Amino acid sequence: MKSKTSKRRYKISYKRFAIFVACIILLCALIVFAVSNFLNDGNAGAAGKSISVTKEMSTMIDTSAAHEQRLQQAIKASPMVRKAVPNIGYKGGKKFLKYCGYSYHADWCACFVSWCAGKNGYISSGKMEKFAYVPYGYYWFKDEKRFKKAGSKPSPGNLIFFDWDGDGTPNHVGIVEYYYKGQVYTVEGNRNNVCTEKHYPVGSKKILGYGTIKE
Repeated sequence: MKSKTSKRRYKISYKRFAIFVACIILLCALIVFAVSNFLNDGNAGAAGKSISVTKEMSTMIDTSAAHEQRLQQAIKASPMVRKAVPNIGYKGGKKFLKYCGYSYHADWCACFVSWCAGKNGYISSGKMEKFAYVPYGYYWFKDEKRFKKAGSKPSPGNLIFFDWDGDGTPNHVGIVEYYYKGQVYTVEGNRNNVCTEKHYPVGSKKILGYGTIKE
């Protein structure tokens, strides 16, 4: 009877050991996955810092020479555009979120425009306030009388505020590259978690207006 009990106890101990090993293997796999994602995000950030306008043409909404020429003119005219364009293709928004004090992932379109402004010294000089919450930036520009109403012709470097759901509250922001023949060309962070280019009819009902920075 004693030997049978010992054998049964050994079997229970073996099962627990097998479960313990399986948990260790699963934990190691999760750690490898997390480290891999972190490194990939870092590599994307490094690419975003160094990629030239020409190399990023494949991600742009207009690959024509005319667009490239207009974009280069906008880069010369606006330090905001100059800081924004090299980030086209940047994924995840990590460096922009970090700039706004986030240690976790969140919507980062406002952090992107704040980062561009900060890199140009506009935050420290009071030309713009840092903001991560889109409505805060929108009302700050309105209160400061630095706002162009919807339908106006924007200038390179203006912030463009959007209202996707039509409730009158802004929920997205980007940077105007330039205006051309009724179209507004933009650079925007956090479009499908990527910094990308877009364009819209200047009369689009999704556009609430433009914040102006004295560049």
